[in-house]
Amino acid sequence: EWCEYGYELISPIRLCGRYVKFAHMTKRRWEIIIEGSDDELNWYEYEFKYKPSNINKYLSIVPFCHMPNLDWRLWFLPNDAARGIPPPNWFLVFLERILDHNQAVLSLLGSLPEQFRNRPPKYIRSLLYDYR
Repeated sequence: EWCEYGYELISPIRLCGRYVKFAHMTKRRWEIIIEGSDDELNWYEYEFKYKPSNINKYLSIVPFCHMPNLDWRLWFLPNDAARGIPPPNWFLVFLERILDHNQAVLSLLGSLPEQFRNRPPKYIRSLLYDYR
């Protein structure tokens, strides 16, 4: 309410507009989880710095004025998948770089599975989880 009041006060001088980044929010929250494996039986999760994944851990605090680009972009992919849109090329390359154990890409992640800290997994997969 106070934002609306403030906007009404300064709107005559056209100092700001009513831009709303998320005018419509979804009712469900899908999250992408990336896992690696050596045998396709036991899978281990790659955690991100800021994007929610493990429900047993606290969320990370995002520093002021910092936009975690990878985590941010991953937030949009599940909504596209729900509409039948295939993953963008950058996401497939991202998964390939994890399989290559590319240090620049791995540095974008939060924590690596202990099994794959010094070597890449043989297999990688991405899953969609529905958080309600």
